[in-house]
Amino acid sequence: MSKIPERIIRDIKLPENISNANNPPSRGSGPQADKGQEKKISLDSIINGISIAIINAKSVADQHISEIKTSYEKNELLRSLPLNILNIDEVEVDLRFAITDVEKGEQGTKIFIDTDVHKLASLQAESISRIKFKIVSKPIMEYKVDDSKILL
Repeated sequence: MSKIPERIIRDIKLPENISNANNPPSRGSGPQADKGQEKKISLDSIINGISIAIINAKSVADQHISEIKTSYEKNELLRSLPLNILNIDEVEVDLRFAITDVEKGEQGTKIFIDTDVHKLASLQAESISRIKFKIVSKPIMEYKVDDSKILL
């Protein structure tokens, strides 16, 4: 796998629609945002957001393939052509950030970060943290709903 050029690495921000009580919403100018006050972004929220975005991208692609397959089946010439699916085996992420806060709570330590590229550019190199991780796809062979139900 080739290295991603530095110019392609961008500011990663958590989408507004991915938040809950355990993961604070991203900073932004939404209705809940106070003027001049940035909301905290936790490292786990960023990683969860990336994972959910990958799953959603695969789902959208699968839906489009299904629609294309239906239209191909209606056309005698296209019916014999193979369809390609989107297969995301793994995604490699190189995230650069500055730690803005650390909070210890009942559920463990939560690390809050800033990924703004302009702010990172103004910091000294030793103040910038970096984490590389891979998100690897695995098919679900069985999914346990509760003690009595197993979906295959």
